[in-house]
Amino acid sequence: MSPSANITAIQALQDFSGALNRFKGEALEALNAAAQEIQRTFDWLTERLHYWQAEVRRREEILAQVRAELVRCRTAALATRILAAPMSLTAATTKRLTGGR
Repeated sequence: MSPSANITAIQALQDFSGALNRFKGEALEALNAAAQEIQRTFDWLTERLHYWQAEVRRREEILAQVRAELVRCRTAALATRILAAPMSLTAATTKRLTGGR
């Protein structure tokens, strides 16, 4: 067993109690300040999360628009080649029949 404390100075106990209460107050202030800082950081991170989620959605929409435009361009280019093929065939046939004139 641990030996019991033999305290004879009541004033020393009162001083210690006062110091302990001051420490408790200062510690609570520090913990509250840390909790507020943590909350501000959490709020900022939450705001950033929402920002980047919206940014991803916006960029996905832009990507979908660009892909659709690419399909339109490819379709238009293919249509142009398809429409040009009979004219090229006609021109080549005419050239061949006329002896290259």
